Parts: sequence; C-alpha cells; structure tokens
Amino acid sequence: MGGRVFDYLGLVILLLIIALSIIFDVKFNGIKSLGKFLIVNGVIWGLYGAIGILRGNLTTSGAFLLGAFVVFPLFYCYALEDGRRLGQTLTLLMLVNLSFFFLQYLSFKVAGRLVIYHNLPGVIPPRIYNEGLDFFRAAGLSQEANSYSVVTFLLLTARRLITNKSFDTLSILALLSILFCESLWGLFGIFVYLFFFSKFKLVKVGILVTPVIVGSLILTSPTVFQGVVSAVTLDRLANIQDDPSANDRLGLEQNQSAGLSLSSLIGEGISISEFGEKKGVNAISFYITSFGLIGLLFFLGGLYFLPKQNKLFLLVAVAYLMTTYPYFTYMIWWAWLGIVLSESLSKNEDIKPQRVLEGSL
Repeated sequence: MGGRVFDYLGLVILLLIIALSIIFDVKFNGIKSLGKFLIVNGVIWGLYGAIGILRGNLTTSGAFLLGAFVVFPLFYCYALEDGRRLGQTLTLLMLVNLSFFFLQYLSFKVAGRLVIYHNLPGVIPPRIYNEGLDFFRAAGLSQEANSYSVVTFLLLTARRLITNKSFDTLSILALLSILFCESLWGLFGIFVYLFFFSKFKLVKVGILVTPVIVGSLILTSPTVFQGVVSAVTLDRLANIQDDPSANDRLGLEQNQSAGLSLSSLIGEGISISEFGEKKGVNAISFYITSFGLIGLLFFLGGLYFLPKQNKLFLLVAVAYLMTTYPYFTYMIWWAWLGIVLSESLSKNEDIKPQRVLEGSL
C-alpha cells in the first residue's frame, strides 16, 4: 500500500496554494458566478458523498468532496483574482514535471539507465518498464505513461488559458513529452490541443486528416515508423480492437446487453472500487455508478450552459478526460476545472483575471 510521488507532491502544492490564498487575501467574490451549477451539483455531490462515506468509502468520498468544495472554488477564484501569480505557478509546475520526465527519458534512451523516482518507503512502484517485452515508457513523477499524459495535458491547457501562450518553448516540450511517453490516450490529447489552440486553419484541417493517414500507414506499412515509435506501440495501434488496456478502459468486453437499471439511473454513492466492472475503467463509468445517469446529465449540462466562451473546448476536453481513469479524487482535476471555468466566465465578471502575456517564469 502507499501513494504515488505526484500524490504527495500535489498535497504539498495544495497546502502551499491554500497558504498563499490566505497570505494574499484571495477573495471569493467571484464564486456567485457559478450560480446554479455549483448549487445543483453541490447538493448532488454532498448527498452522494455522504452515502459513499456511509457505505465505507471514506477516503474516496472525502477526496472527492475536498476537491469539489475546496480546491474547485479556490482555484476558480484564484484564477479570477490573481491570474499573473497563478500563471507563474503553472509554469513552475510544468518545469518540474518536464524536468523529471526528460531526465528519466534521456537516461534510458541515451545511457540505458532506468531512473525511478518511486524507490521510497510508502510509494507505489511505477509501471514504466516491461522486462518481458523490453518496453520502456517514461512517466516522470507519475506512475505510468497514461497518468503522465493526463497531468501534462491538464497543466498545459490550464497554463495556455491563463497565459495565452500556446506554442512557446515550454508548451512545445510538453507536447513532445506526451508524444515520447507513447501513451495512446495521450496522442489524442495532442490532437485536441493543436486543434483548439493553433491559429492556422491548415493545422486544424491537418489534425482531422492526420489520424486517417497515419492509421492507414500503420495498417499497411508499419515499417515507416520504425525507429520513431516502438514496435510494441505500433502493434497496439494496428490491433487496437484487441488491446487489453483499451478494452479495460472503454469497457469493450463488459456485458453491454443489460438494460437501464435503477442504480445506473440514480447512482449508488461515491465509490472507486465497483465502477470498472460495469462500463469500463473510465470517468464516465465512475460518475454514472456514483451519481447516476441523472447526476452525469446535471454535471455535463451545467458545463454546457454555464460558459460564455471556450465552450466547445471545455466540453471536448472534459469528454476526452472522462474517457480515461477517473481523476475526480485528484486535486489537479478540480484545480484545472476551476481555472478553465474562470477563463470561460471572466468576461462577464467585475473581477478580471490578470493574463500573463509576457514575463512569466
């Protein structure tokens, strides 16, 4: 048993942010702009969180409620009131994240040395090297490549919305790191980022066409990518329908014939241990199991009607993030949601975020 390096680091960062919010006297005046979204979903979260606790899911329910009622509104208001300092913080976090990743990646690729940051008491071992397949995927401070892609995507997009910097050196390195970690889920994250934040229409068209071209080449002439992508990743892409990770994540092998049950409609209370057996190990399955289909509709519906700008990006990004492991019990998810919503509503608020157009770390 134990936690992950990024879990412990995230806890320290959360405590520092809370301390800074007190020191710099961050107000919560902007919280009223969340209005019905926070009231309706807050009631649902609180009720089902209490049910989860009563059912013995204290840690999971507690983490979810801490994120929903503390981290989410804190970062929402922090982004509205002090965007400059938040932009610098996100830049620093990305530097730390990328430094550990590239040290691990280059150490193995150049010197054949496996650098592991998890060899500490109470830390869960990482899943970055498969000895049987001789397959290495760097993950930095994260446990494995998929979680690294999630963390980097969240940091990258939050920083972009706060600072308006889409393709500076740090952003390009972040995109390359997602590519180098060879997470299939992460590859789609790159497409999402490029599609929404590139200023060139040709790039947007290319994003729509590239997957078709690359997919065709992988199926017909996979040797084209030898030396660029590992044989294991190429084989996974060519046989994605048989990939165990994709099947588990999307629930492709679960029994889908059952009709709509009462529990799937109204939920069973917050739980992290039962959802994977129903619709796959993904956030949609978690949310339906915990809050029901009705709860999911209230959550997504609120995200649709609330923003006045960045609406399409928010919906696509949330839908994309909900196809992977549920991060609702991770503070970085709630921080990201608060930041993105603050940028989506800021033009309608008296308190404007201070964008970092230049001079950030």
